[in-house]
Amino acid sequence: MGDKDMNPQEGEEVQVGWKKKGRGCTDILFLLIFIIFWAAMIFIAVIALKTGDLSRLTRGVDFQGHACGVLITNDQGVKAAPETAVDANGKQLSNEEWESRNLIWWPIGGGSSSTDSGSLTDITIPEVPDASEIATKVLKLGVCVKECPSFTGWLPGSKSYVNAYDIAKTRYPVMYPSTKFFNFCIPGLEGADESVKEVVKKVVDKIGLGEFLLEGSRELMDAAEAIAISFGTAFLVSFIFLFILRFIAAPVTYFVLFAILVLLAGAGLLCWMYSGTLRSLEPPKETLHWVFKITAIVFWVLCLVYILLVIFLIKNIRIAIHVIKMVSKVMSSTRTLILVPPINFLFVVLLTWFSIIVFAFLQTSGKIQQADAEEVAGIFSDTDLPKSDVVTDETVKFLQRDNAATIMQYFTLFVYLWTLGWFNAIAFMVVAFIGVFWYFSRPGDDKSVGRFALLRAYYHTSRYHLGTLAVGSFIVAVLQFIRILLGMLEKKLQKWTKGTPAACLLRCCFCCLKCCLACWERIIRYVNKNAYIVCAIKGTGFCRSAYTAVKVLISNIALIGSANFIADFIVFLSKWLIVALNVGIAYALMKYTKFGDNVEVYALPLIVVGLLSFFVASVYMHIFATLQDTLLMCFCFDKEENNGIDKPYYFTNTLSNLVNKYNARQAQKTNQVAPEPANPESP
Repeated sequence: MGDKDMNPQEGEEVQVGWKKKGRGCTDILFLLIFIIFWAAMIFIAVIALKTGDLSRLTRGVDFQGHACGVLITNDQGVKAAPETAVDANGKQLSNEEWESRNLIWWPIGGGSSSTDSGSLTDITIPEVPDASEIATKVLKLGVCVKECPSFTGWLPGSKSYVNAYDIAKTRYPVMYPSTKFFNFCIPGLEGADESVKEVVKKVVDKIGLGEFLLEGSRELMDAAEAIAISFGTAFLVSFIFLFILRFIAAPVTYFVLFAILVLLAGAGLLCWMYSGTLRSLEPPKETLHWVFKITAIVFWVLCLVYILLVIFLIKNIRIAIHVIKMVSKVMSSTRTLILVPPINFLFVVLLTWFSIIVFAFLQTSGKIQQADAEEVAGIFSDTDLPKSDVVTDETVKFLQRDNAATIMQYFTLFVYLWTLGWFNAIAFMVVAFIGVFWYFSRPGDDKSVGRFALLRAYYHTSRYHLGTLAVGSFIVAVLQFIRILLGMLEKKLQKWTKGTPAACLLRCCFCCLKCCLACWERIIRYVNKNAYIVCAIKGTGFCRSAYTAVKVLISNIALIGSANFIADFIVFLSKWLIVALNVGIAYALMKYTKFGDNVEVYALPLIVVGLLSFFVASVYMHIFATLQDTLLMCFCFDKEENNGIDKPYYFTNTLSNLVNKYNARQAQKTNQVAPEPANPESP
């Protein structure tokens, strides 16, 4: 299992390190299944591109089922305006006229139509309790316009109107203000009729845009240079902080441990003092007095348990601190690690872009067909709606997708989740290989990842273990997909059971199901990442690596628990310190330099800088956490497989001293002779 790099004498058993020679491909069958899924994905993409029309999303679809401003190909193969789009004289609109109507506007609040007698009858929305349902139907009645109509008021005599392009000569009163955003007239609420405000809100929610986005985009454009510079400084601040971390890991850890002790003792003291205050009141509150007194005792008992726990785990805490120092050393000495997140991010962006395009084309695939009575029922009051009006089930058309397109969308979603997890697993294993290279390079402190470490890590990952990564990411993708389906099913069932006693029971059941699935997903993710590390060390398949990882985790639960607690706190603290420092830099740039001359309100740009800084800090600290898990697993694996005598450890000098001192104490307690410590420099 080990490598004979040390040229041992005949019959001498060498130490066990990472498997460099004889490494083979793992879990090939699952890699083939993954490739088959992607072949099906490409087939679906071809179908989507042939049957879908993206302009239906980017331009909006009117009440006749046509994309606004987009010419259609008629039976003669000539592009022209839709035949059903006519002017006031019943003549088909010209190509230029139709192309100029490239904005979509929705008639929230009603319309009017020419009746047989030539009079105009206003159409209004009745009071319907489900504004969301009305909004869904209103979005099928869009009108293509040249510019967003002006809102002049909703009182009689002050209304402005939008003329539709149908035989019935329908016109709609403008009952709300709107703002142009790309090819959409986004509804607003200021001055709108109270009877349509709820529907307006739901329409804005369903199209996913709002006034905050419109106003905020202007501030972001003014602060674009400062945001770009701050994005760059986030990388610099993160790198400097990780370099300093090796020197402050121990002080920070001991400070945190002491702070927790003070917190427990102080909480107990405050409760005890407050209990005395409650007894001195007139009349005395005996019940609360004893509650706070018992609470104080509980805090002090916890404080005592905490002290004993720290004493018991002090060796593990010291090892955890040293592991963190090793992580900082690996990151500062292997500068190419910074390339892993951008490479992974590039592949994730390409995957997301491809999946969104396929999903969007599938969303717009289907046939234009007449609406049935239920599609338009309830939108307008029957008393005000003439039978000849355009807003009837005989004249309204919409895009009807078939079930096959929906199934393909679900398949696209699953493949996206699987591939996203696969890309992230590749990045994780590449970083893990860097840690394995470093730890098992040689015993002692003179460790090195060697030349072209990043290329070698990508080579070993892509050459041997893509199938193993496909297995782990598949399991996580299945759990994520089930959680998404449960969320969709919950929304539908809540709609059907709204207002009934079953609604509360249903909510509790789904909450428990989602909580259980979320817990299982976290457990699987934790086992997966340790299985990937074992795979990087030993070159075994997923199941065997997962078994070995679980066995090592259980046998070193105290050490790993201590290390993870310390590392998690340091990661949490580091993220927010990096964010705070970088937001401060961004504020100084906008406040005291030319980059903020046109910025009036700093809030939104600083929020964006904070989010970007948090993203960069999370990327860096994710590498930190991955290396911490890897080096900790390497240490545990080294301790399990080697013995320090005939199979010397790969420990650093500090780790070797810690382990030797612990072994010596254990030997004294049991009156045994301690194993002779091996010199880590010369196994």
